[in-house]
Amino acid sequence: MNRYLRRIVDSNCRMLESSAEDFEAIYNIMFRFEDNIFCETDEGFETRLYTYGEVKKMIEKASSALHRRIGASHGYVALEMENCVEWIVAFWAMLRSGNKPYLVNCRHPLSLSDGIVSTLRIKYIIGKEKTRLSGEFIDISLLTSDEPFDGEFENEIALSTSATTLREAVCFYTGKEMTRQLLNTKGILESSDQISKHYKGSLKQLAFLPFYHIFGLVAVYFWFAFFGRTFVFLKDYSADTIVKTCRAHKVTHVFAVPMLWHTIEKQVM
Repeated sequence: MNRYLRRIVDSNCRMLESSAEDFEAIYNIMFRFEDNIFCETDEGFETRLYTYGEVKKMIEKASSALHRRIGASHGYVALEMENCVEWIVAFWAMLRSGNKPYLVNCRHPLSLSDGIVSTLRIKYIIGKEKTRLSGEFIDISLLTSDEPFDGEFENEIALSTSATTLREAVCFYTGKEMTRQLLNTKGILESSDQISKHYKGSLKQLAFLPFYHIFGLVAVYFWFAFFGRTFVFLKDYSADTIVKTCRAHKVTHVFAVPMLWHTIEKQVM
C-alpha cells in the first residue's frame, strides 16, 4: 500500500474508533477531504468530475429541502435509483434529514418491492424517474435548498436480499455495524496489494455493482469512499459501454460477479 493511502487509512480508522460509530461520524470522516475527486461520469460528449466537497454541498442542500418537506420522520423513505451521483446525494440526505433510507432493488418485481414498501410503512419514494411504487414521488433534482440546516442524523438503513425466492426479506444495518465493516478494511488493504493499487496516482472504482445490494453498498461504495477514492459511473450496463468506460477513464478496480467477466471476455474477443 502506498504511504499516502496508508496515512489516510490509519487516520480515518482512528477517528472512527474514537467516534460514536454512527452514520453521522462515517459521513463526516468520508467527506473531510473535500478536494478529492469523488467521481467521473460521462455527460454527453464531456466527462464531468465531482469533488467530495461538491457532493457534500449537494447533500446539505438536499437534506435541508427534504427536512423542510417531510420533517425528521425517523421512519423509512424509499430510494429508487440505479448507481449515480444523485443516489449518493439522496442516501445521505435522507439520513442527514432524520429519515431512514430503504434501498429499493430496481431489479425486483414491482409486486415484491411494493409489498416491502407497505411493510415498512413508507410514504415517500425519492428517485430520478416517476415511480410505479405506492407512495408520493419526490424528484431528487428538485430537492435543493439554501436554507441553513445543521442536520438531524438517523442511524439505520434497510435493503433487500437478492430475493431469489420472491419473498419479502429485508436486512437492517446501523452505523455501528457499518463501522465494523469499515474497520475490517484496514487489514484487507494491508494484506492485498491489488486492493490498494493506484495507476498514475489514482484509484478508480467502476460503480458496476448496484449500491442497493449489500455487496455493492459495502465493498464498492463504503470501503472506497471512506478513504476518499474515485468512482466511475456508467451510462448503461452494456458490455460495450463497460469496456469503453474502463478504457476512457482508466478504471483500476472492478468488483463484479462472474457473469460480468464472461460477458466482457466475449466482447473483447
